[in-house]
Amino acid sequence: MWWIVPIIVGVVGGLIYLGKRALELSDEDVEYLARVVIMEHAQVGPGEEWAGIMWVALNRAAGKGKTVREVVVTSAWPGGGARGQAYVEAIQQSGGEGYRSGYGHRAPPDSSYWSEALSFARQVVDRQVDNPIGPRKHFFHPGGMPGCGNLAEGEWNETGSRCCVDGRLWPAWGMPEQAEFPPIRVGTAVFS
Repeated sequence: MWWIVPIIVGVVGGLIYLGKRALELSDEDVEYLARVVIMEHAQVGPGEEWAGIMWVALNRAAGKGKTVREVVVTSAWPGGGARGQAYVEAIQQSGGEGYRSGYGHRAPPDSSYWSEALSFARQVVDRQVDNPIGPRKHFFHPGGMPGCGNLAEGEWNETGSRCCVDGRLWPAWGMPEQAEFPPIRVGTAVFS
């Protein structure tokens, strides 16, 4: 029976290796991973939070059988409505003034800022950067959520779509009792 241990170790090692295999994405999808971090949280720069945001796009694409571009160029990505439409227009923008974030950051295609985002996206795709969020498909920045107003800590709004946490209205899908996966913090973002 001693021979079983090396077989188990080999199988587990092989599965870990396969899990680290580079992802097969088009150049356009890699570019859209870079665009999404510029749009969502450009001021942070490369690191776990950027990787988490990119993995949200990758997880959604895999779950829906779509390309990264297809899942991020939709008004549903940032929550829909007028904000969603403005997002779609901004993420598709290119040319002289470059891609812009919701915070006014610009990343002209010839800038070091754009090069940094694109290089980091390639590292994520090549699996040189670990996936810090697992299968999670949603994220938000608590500091960017509206204040609670008259709601007390832990109290839900009248539609049940938001709950007061730390003085901010968190989305229902970011709350442990309603999230598909347990919420985790990576940097300043919460992923669920």
